[in-house]
Amino acid sequence: MLKSTLQSICKRLTNKREGISLFQKDHVFTQVNGRSKNEILQYISEKAEDLQITNNQAGLLADLLTREDEISTGLQQGFAIPHTKSSAVQTASLLFLELEQPIEWGSFDDLPTSYLFTLLVPLEEANVIHLKLLSGIATSLMEPAFIEKIQPGQTADYYYEVIEQQLKEGITQ
Repeated sequence: MLKSTLQSICKRLTNKREGISLFQKDHVFTQVNGRSKNEILQYISEKAEDLQITNNQAGLLADLLTREDEISTGLQQGFAIPHTKSSAVQTASLLFLELEQPIEWGSFDDLPTSYLFTLLVPLEEANVIHLKLLSGIATSLMEPAFIEKIQPGQTADYYYEVIEQQLKEGITQ
């Protein structure tokens, strides 16, 4: 039951025909300029408002900052997965950011972060599936073949295709 529910959610991440895609080409941002975690989280909240993922930018930013204060979402090898379950989120979404310059994020390996997968989930949709999607993304980031594809200087279209393919194949298995 849980696996079929997870597959259904992951299908939503990539299904363009139904008009409910949680991950779209305009959710990919390259060469994002920011000098700190707070600046990047501000950027994410601004873009979320631009994309109509939220209509409460300040509330979303506060929830992202609160989540980061609990424990850093920095992983290793230059990746982080900032995420929040928030009443400020209207539409569950996945955003990807490539930073112009790596920044300190509090990662496990103490290396700066260059790439962010941001999961924004409405509070009312927060459940085990939210955790499974986070786990699926984190698991993908342990796959050398996937990590090798996420390299600096690529286009937004390139990143979109690579991530969409990983969502279809990796997370739903």
